[in-house]
Amino acid sequence: MGALTAPPAAGVGDIAEPFAPGAERDLDLAEPTPGAQEEDHGRIGYGRHGRWTPLALALLLIMVLSWIGFAGGQSDPSPAPAQSGDIIGKPAPSLALTLFDGTTLSLNEPRGSIVVVNFWASWCPPCQREAPALQAIHTAAEAAGAPVRIVGVGLKDDTDAAARAFVAELGLTYPLGRDTGGGERSRGPIELAFGISPYYPTTVFVDPSGTVVTVHVGEMTGAQIDATIRAIRAGGV
Repeated sequence: MGALTAPPAAGVGDIAEPFAPGAERDLDLAEPTPGAQEEDHGRIGYGRHGRWTPLALALLLIMVLSWIGFAGGQSDPSPAPAQSGDIIGKPAPSLALTLFDGTTLSLNEPRGSIVVVNFWASWCPPCQREAPALQAIHTAAEAAGAPVRIVGVGLKDDTDAAARAFVAELGLTYPLGRDTGGGERSRGPIELAFGISPYYPTTVFVDPSGTVVTVHVGEMTGAQIDATIRAIRAGGV
């Protein structure tokens, strides 16, 4: 492993959100018909229902303002906290990941090792930048015989072809597979069991006893990953 060059950064790194906002569409507005307001029954406050017109307009205005307030209250651009799912301090879920080579890896199997479980997708730019750092740590740990395991859990909201192309293009050799089971359309059982918020990449650090000790939402540098591993080894996380 490389020397400790920086402490783990607090806060959130670059994050890929799961869905992009849709494009706005122009509204076609009908032009008023000439002369339509010439007659009394066509003017506001006139005609058989004229006495109800001001009340109807007031109710409509209240409804519109209420809807605007409700819609504004639903917007929350801030990412979910890193410890979403309340998994920190608990045993890592004992789920199996089918790897791209066809073998199966139990995520609580490498006891005695620090396990770095990274949730990624081929369409996620921060994941693309982060994966080489994970690969470098995997290569160094393997060469040194260090008890560190990197595991990449590809998202269900991806395609097998794109995920495999991602792995091949970046030359990744640590264990990788896709979280494709479960009944949800876009989120797999491993992601749900770890309580991962839908912001990626997300990296879960598991200590040698199999306990989740920290979760990082967003891109990490190699120095940050290395420093977190060293802190876990020293009992400081």
